[in-house]
Amino acid sequence: MKLYVEIKADTNDGDYITEKTDITDDKETLALINRVIKAINEITGNKRRPFHNWCTSDYGRGERPNIMYANKLSPEEIEEFSDLCPYGEYGIHTIVSIKLIEVAKEDELFEFSY
Repeated sequence: MKLYVEIKADTNDGDYITEKTDITDDKETLALINRVIKAINEITGNKRRPFHNWCTSDYGRGERPNIMYANKLSPEEIEEFSDLCPYGEYGIHTIVSIKLIEVAKEDELFEFSY
């Protein structure tokens, strides 16, 4: 059985993009994802409730993760999690959802090639 993490993020105020990554047999990545979820919940659970919780945009839309989560995650953890995130033309500003997907069987139904 395969295990995937799917991260959905907002790239432009309602323009959502997703990234699905195979993390089968990768307990370290699963543990990292849980630490990041905890950090996001701790930050967004306070009264301040920042809207942008993972800013990777070059357009200065909020604090970067390395600043926002400096006392909760190491720079290496932030970089590793960012590698799992989707990245649109302008980066992302908000992690909308994180899903774990278990797949028993995959059937490719169509693939377009040039």
